[in-house]
Amino acid sequence: MIVDETSKSSDKATQLFEYLVERGTKVEPQVKEQISAVFAKKTTLKSIKPKTKSITSRFISDQDQKLNEVESKIDLLVTMMSELKSKQEKVIKEPVKS
Repeated sequence: MIVDETSKSSDKATQLFEYLVERGTKVEPQVKEQISAVFAKKTTLKSIKPKTKSITSRFISDQDQKLNEVESKIDLLVTMMSELKSKQEKVIKEPVKS
């Protein structure tokens, strides 16, 4: 009896092992594909980082240039307004000739 039960257990263990091997053989290509996809994404993310830095730096550079242009125009306007104000004061201060 013990021999029969041991034999049955051994047969069940063998069947389970064979089932697991068969299942593993079917699943293995899918797992490898998924792992490859994960590594490909990591590589892609690494390659995107310099590109985003490049785009960002160009945008910031363009913005800095535009800000510099606006600042210089404001400075010019301030100068022009100051000149107009001083001319206006001269006109007001000069006596009217009759």
